[in-house]
Amino acid sequence: MSDVSSKTIQRGGAEPKGIPESDAVSRNLSFANLSSRDGQLQTRADPHEQARRDRHRRQSVSFSVIFLVVMLVGLIALGQAVGWWSFAGGNPHAEPNPCPTRHVQAPELVRMQILNSSDRTGLAAQTATKLRQRGYRVTSTGNSSTQLAAGVPALILFGPRGIEEARAVAAQIDGARTQDDGRDDESVDLILGEAFRDIRTRDKAAPDLAR
Repeated sequence: MSDVSSKTIQRGGAEPKGIPESDAVSRNLSFANLSSRDGQLQTRADPHEQARRDRHRRQSVSFSVIFLVVMLVGLIALGQAVGWWSFAGGNPHAEPNPCPTRHVQAPELVRMQILNSSDRTGLAAQTATKLRQRGYRVTSTGNSSTQLAAGVPALILFGPRGIEEARAVAAQIDGARTQDDGRDDESVDLILGEAFRDIRTRDKAAPDLAR
């Protein structure tokens, strides 16, 4: 009876063996890889992961800088091409060169004959009267066998020495064509076609005569 009780007491009173408390805490912190900062627990960054993030950040910055430089160079090139700005030297206040002037002879110095190639009788004489009233020196009128293209109201023939005179005549007729026939003087021939209706008004002709 005493032996059974003794075994029971020994079995019931035996203390279980366990892991020391300090070792358990140390092991848990080691596995969790935790650190305390400002009362909060944060996971420590892996060195390789941190290096990868830093490298990615540097690459992003480099790409951004390169992109901005390329855009700036392209903008400068475009600005020069379309004339937004210029880096050429010289006086910034210099006036641009004027466009060359197309000289037109004064009507009273234009010597011309008027020829009618249409089927309308008296067209050359009627036109000569109107041009004489504006100062042109019409030396003669007549008919011409030259057939003008459809829709062409008049053809002005002149030589190298009569360019300014031809411009003075063309100022009076809308849609007139001009042709250098190689003559060696300043005279001009005005050939009127079927499409010719009338000379221009003084107001419409004035700007072309003032050049």
